[in-house]
Amino acid sequence: MKHKILSLALVLVIILSVVPAASAETLTNLGNVTAGTEIDILIPNANGDAVSLVKDNYLPSGCKLETEEKDNTPHHYLRGTPLVAGSYTFDISVTSGGSETAVLRCSLTVDPATPSISASGGVSCYLGDSATVSVTASVYDSGTLSYQWYASSSSSNVDGAAISGAMSSAYTVPTSNVGTTYYYCVVTNNNVGYLATAVSSPIQVKVTETVVSSIAIETAPVKTEYIKGETLDKTGLSIKVYMGNGTTAVLTEGFGVHPTQLDSVGTQEVTVSYGGCSTSFKVTVTGEEEAVESIKVQSEPSKLTYAIGDDLSTTGLVIRLYFNNNTYKDVTTGFSCEPTLLTNMGTQTITVNYGSKECTFTVNVEDKNQIKSIAIESMPEKLDYVVGDKLNTTGLKLSVTYNDRTQSVASGFSCTPTTLTSEGTQTVTVSFGGKDCTYTVNVGPAPAPTPTPVPTETPAPTEEPEPTEEPAPTLSPEKEAKLDRANTVIVIVLVLAIIALIGLGGYFYLVTVAKREVKLSEIGEMIRKLFKK
Repeated sequence: MKHKILSLALVLVIILSVVPAASAETLTNLGNVTAGTEIDILIPNANGDAVSLVKDNYLPSGCKLETEEKDNTPHHYLRGTPLVAGSYTFDISVTSGGSETAVLRCSLTVDPATPSISASGGVSCYLGDSATVSVTASVYDSGTLSYQWYASSSSSNVDGAAISGAMSSAYTVPTSNVGTTYYYCVVTNNNVGYLATAVSSPIQVKVTETVVSSIAIETAPVKTEYIKGETLDKTGLSIKVYMGNGTTAVLTEGFGVHPTQLDSVGTQEVTVSYGGCSTSFKVTVTGEEEAVESIKVQSEPSKLTYAIGDDLSTTGLVIRLYFNNNTYKDVTTGFSCEPTLLTNMGTQTITVNYGSKECTFTVNVEDKNQIKSIAIESMPEKLDYVVGDKLNTTGLKLSVTYNDRTQSVASGFSCTPTTLTSEGTQTVTVSFGGKDCTYTVNVGPAPAPTPTPVPTETPAPTEEPEPTEEPAPTLSPEKEAKLDRANTVIVIVLVLAIIALIGLGGYFYLVTVAKREVKLSEIGEMIRKLFKK
């Protein structure tokens, strides 16, 4: 029994001694990283208080193990910036409470950095000219760059033909043939045998067939006289181009000229360039004042009315300059005016000078105390009247505008009418300093007169008082007129009635006499009956 226990213990010791070695055989892949790039990789399955590199194992250059507490739990990281490419395998010892609990075998692949490339611009040249293309490349790791140039007939950076010997960052291209060729460069980063490549964009090189040996002015431009500040006009200009192969061509465009802005007074030389060659022609540039033939006022100043003693204002004044080349220009500066102090009352002429040229405009100068207008500032207190009332101007104020000021006036003016005789709305005219303004008042009808009572006599105390007559009512003029007209009508009617009666009596008399059938007594009876009716 004792032997069995010893044997079991021995087996247990052997198993415990084998467990760490067996766990180290489990490979933990930490992935792929790029050389020159900072890494921060959490090590999985590292469950313990601390980790350390097992003796005789090596981490990638630039890396280290770090432990960081998160949520009261230790987390273990591989951090740093590896610079050397390669495949790395290393063992990490995990401890807890001071005792090793596991050994982790980790792997990490460090890839070389891909080069960063920028290419030069395209090139246009003539046969036999020198032309160079180039690239600029860089990497952030410890690798070494190499170059290989390719040529292609299309604007592409694939399927080109490698150029023998073209193995630097710049390449001088051949220009012995006319045509267009595209060049690109493949840049390789070699980091301890591990390679990473990048390809530049294609660079166009265009070789032109001919080379210009010289040029000359064929025809001068139409315009050769200018005013300072004008822009060169190439209309009519042509050049003759002499080629290196003995041929010539006349060009009216495609060449350069300098200067295009003519700012120097006098005879000026203009350079024409084409194909690396140049020639010139001359133009005459005159100063602006020398070229002005006449001037005129294009727009008058904003202010044209002044008071005596005011200074002239040229705000808004625009002068048009007419040049000797049939052009013109409007200016608001550069001229002078006389006079600038306005001391003469009335219409005054202002002279404008530009160089030796002049023009004029007129202004109106008035007395400062001359009244320009008046207006009602405050209405009078009394605006309602009856026929026959006198006008009351208490409270009336005027606003008087002079040439240089405006002020209130409460006296010194006159008003018409002064007596209000017309019923209804009536206009009152106010006059001051030769100027008038108006306001209106309301005029009502005059009140009817009150009749005056006739006094009565007082009777003697001893005698019985006699009754006094009622005083005759006093009638108004209108009622008296109506009564007079009624009385006249009554009189006229009575007269007509009498005439009618006389006529009727005469009529009956004639009938009686003529027929001798009617007696006088009968006629009288008929008249009496007529009056009774």
